[in-house]
Amino acid sequence: MLKVAILCIFLTFNKFSFTMHTLSHLSMRIQDLSSPCPEYFEYKTEHGNNLYGFLVVESVPENNMIQINMELSIGNSVQGFNGNIELLYSREKVVDDITHHRPIEYKVIFPYWKNIPPKVTKIYVNGHLVCQGPKIEINTVPVLTTINLQHTLTINSLPLSNDNSIPTKDRFDRPSTSERPQGNNFFEIKVPNNINFNPKPPDNPDSIYRGNPFLNPTNFNKKPIVTTIPALPGLNKNPFLTPILNDRNKPEIVVTTQKSTVLPTLTTIEITNDNKFSEICGRPVATNSLIVDGLDVPKGAYPWLSAIFRVQNTGLTYICSGSLISNRHVVTAAHCMQKDSRNVKPQDLLIILGKLNIAKWKPLPGEKMIEPESLHVHPNYASSNSDADIAVITLSEILTFSALIMPVCLWRGPDNLNLVVGSDGVVAGWGKNEEGLISTAEPKQTFLPIVDQETCLRSSHQFQYITSNRTFCAGSQNGKGPCNGDSGSGLIIKRDQVWMLRGIVSMSISDTHSRTCDLNHYVVFTDASKFHSWLYSFIIPSV
Repeated sequence: MLKVAILCIFLTFNKFSFTMHTLSHLSMRIQDLSSPCPEYFEYKTEHGNNLYGFLVVESVPENNMIQINMELSIGNSVQGFNGNIELLYSREKVVDDITHHRPIEYKVIFPYWKNIPPKVTKIYVNGHLVCQGPKIEINTVPVLTTINLQHTLTINSLPLSNDNSIPTKDRFDRPSTSERPQGNNFFEIKVPNNINFNPKPPDNPDSIYRGNPFLNPTNFNKKPIVTTIPALPGLNKNPFLTPILNDRNKPEIVVTTQKSTVLPTLTTIEITNDNKFSEICGRPVATNSLIVDGLDVPKGAYPWLSAIFRVQNTGLTYICSGSLISNRHVVTAAHCMQKDSRNVKPQDLLIILGKLNIAKWKPLPGEKMIEPESLHVHPNYASSNSDADIAVITLSEILTFSALIMPVCLWRGPDNLNLVVGSDGVVAGWGKNEEGLISTAEPKQTFLPIVDQETCLRSSHQFQYITSNRTFCAGSQNGKGPCNGDSGSGLIIKRDQVWMLRGIVSMSISDTHSRTCDLNHYVVFTDASKFHSWLYSFIIPSV
């Protein structure tokens, strides 16, 4: 019994000695570690003794990119895994850090090492050497390995589909989201592909108007013009909607050389008893006297213009535009609030107000990035047509109006469409322009004449499937107008020096070959004036 006791004591002592030796050795190694640039990099441990690197850099992108290159000196063979650089925090925090010019923090995962921890010998930020230190001395290790790690944080602007997949059978443009190409680009701002719509031509053209359950039968003197559409395979499955799921092109960085209009003086405007909401809306501070097709939008000319982004693990995706209608509400198209026929969640969206160039993420005075509190899709909305294609976004905070952020007025007066037929409405957005460029970093504006229902329906039998008595058509059929990326944008009309919201960009006929909007046809708008009571049910408590 005595021998056993002595043996146990001996083994316990040896185990304790080994543990103390290991901890002492580890403590000595970590104490000996010193960063060549402590303002950028330092060593840390987690889970007891797991060594990793902590890197922090300024969040000022160059050419819409933050690229980190790090050189490591390792005193052994790395056995396959070379290490990695990854963002330390969640996508929401990184978005907020970039917006507010806070540093970006990274975690450096080292490859396999033994005896001597890895040494950081060089750190480059966007090609600029910011840190340099000595390598491990070759005479202290049997093998000396040099590792180069890279991480690229990219902010792209692509507010239009760049899909090059095969043509589909559908003919009506409406956005849906495609998967992101593989890569290490955390922030890619891109826009969706199209969901097109290609109904089968009617067998009896005389019944064209009876096919629309929303339009009352009208006796027309002329027979409708029938457009022949080439027969395409697969129409027997679903003649209405077929999403395009392929995105074979990698989004590209869009660089614009045009200068923005000088920023107007920011004058804070608050709602008080003496300054009623109705006296503020629709009255931009910036002047915009000349409106021509595709003209750049001056800063503050349409201070209600909102950019809507979807937040994903892969970054931010530009999806639609919207219009601010109160100090807490944005109106847009209902189809912008859905993905795969389901409503998106408020936390999956970001609303940007007061910003002109969505390719530049350096925040300017007066710009706001706000998360929604709730989303409200009209209960009558159906994705097969434009009827009730309207939604309200309730913001998570109450806005203070300024020269850059101000609401548009809701429609005042009768909602009879015939009273505005022939009037020109203005649409501004970040979609495809008349030169065919796939994106515009800054919004473009164009004016469109409103046409009556008969003219719209006679122009193409396809409109019978997507219009209603709560929609209207507008356009000049000259290749100019809202296109991909403009969904949700408001059509506004100026009355008595006040801009009022009349329509919301909903749907258009698409070109079979290019798979983008065919602006030789009219564009279908949701008639916002028909939803006056529904809209006011949200905004009255706010105003």
